Amino acid sequence: MRSLKNTAPVPQFWMIALVIFLQAVWNPVVLTVSNLQFYSATMLLLIFFVPSLILRAKLDFSVRTSDSFPLWAYLGYGLVFILSVLIYGLNQFAIGNFARLGSLLLMVMFIQQYEPRLENIVSFYFLLSCCLSLILLVKLISSGISISNRISPVGQGSANAFGATLAVLLLLRLSLDDSYSRSKNIQVYLLGFPIAFLTILGTYSRGATLGLVLGLLVLAMQKIRLAHIPRILGMACLLLILVELSGVYQYSFLARYSTTSFQDSSGRTIIFQNALDAFAQNPLVGSGVGSKLNPFISGESSVHNVFLQVVGETGLLGLSLLLLILATVVTRYLPKLSVPALACLFMVSITDNHFLAVQFHLTVGLIYLCLLRDRRNRNLDVPN
Repeated sequence: MRSLKNTAPVPQFWMIALVIFLQAVWNPVVLTVSNLQFYSATMLLLIFFVPSLILRAKLDFSVRTSDSFPLWAYLGYGLVFILSVLIYGLNQFAIGNFARLGSLLLMVMFIQQYEPRLENIVSFYFLLSCCLSLILLVKLISSGISISNRISPVGQGSANAFGATLAVLLLLRLSLDDSYSRSKNIQVYLLGFPIAFLTILGTYSRGATLGLVLGLLVLAMQKIRLAHIPRILGMACLLLILVELSGVYQYSFLARYSTTSFQDSSGRTIIFQNALDAFAQNPLVGSGVGSKLNPFISGESSVHNVFLQVVGETGLLGLSLLLLILATVVTRYLPKLSVPALACLFMVSITDNHFLAVQFHLTVGLIYLCLLRDRRNRNLDVPN
């Protein structure tokens, strides 16, 4: 893969490195107002964002143009949010969701300035995550391998969000292997990959596990010949059937991933039905942003499915906006490097709503950098 020439000044790398360090290792809550939580990494992001823009404005005389797509996407969501508030009023969940998505926009705009340092960011973030994962794996083994001791580090949010973050980050690192030396890639495959994979299993997050498997399949399809794909998929299906029939899922560590466990999801079925009922009552605008569609947890409004949450909260209006954003991503950027990570992101989006988790924003920002990289390389390949 050809590396791009750095035609624009990049803010000091220590800024993003410090954000990554706090994001990957620890996110202590420094302030809590109702259900709106501010994390130290996000606070640093706010502190660094404005100075970096001022510094860039003073030094940047290049032709590199900022991508306006994230701003337009956020503007669309902002208009839907305002319309929802005018109809249904404001509630604590709506404020929290809007603030977190605002933090996501801030992260995307900030990290966009580090596009030429994409490989450095991914490598640093992955290394820190593997170090943390190794510590958490040792803790899981010592405390007993069971779902009651599932890996869910304080500050990294829920186990599902941590598992999904690690899965997407691993896929990004594997997708960029052409940009690293052979020795570094060997270290990732022999050490980093097993550590990350076992940690994801240790979170007992079925969505993250399925997302990682789907992403790895997409990555494999990019690396192998097209004629071999049906054979490989057939062998994979046969392996899954044999594993299911062998009864290995009787062990407590693997029971979470059995077909019986996937079928036993009555709690989420109720939440999904609540979202569909909210849509049926008002198909155009739903029941309002931040509506309490999840009756099981007092401090959570997540439907555990991005698409159903959009349908339940904002109806056809919000769903149309979401589909338009997804279509624009595919047509505007023609993603290739980020396809495995996007496949994983799609899978975890139908099992949870990690976009409301602040710690997930850095990973989404890295996917955005890969999208930009795909777009820049495509433009370089177009003959004059």
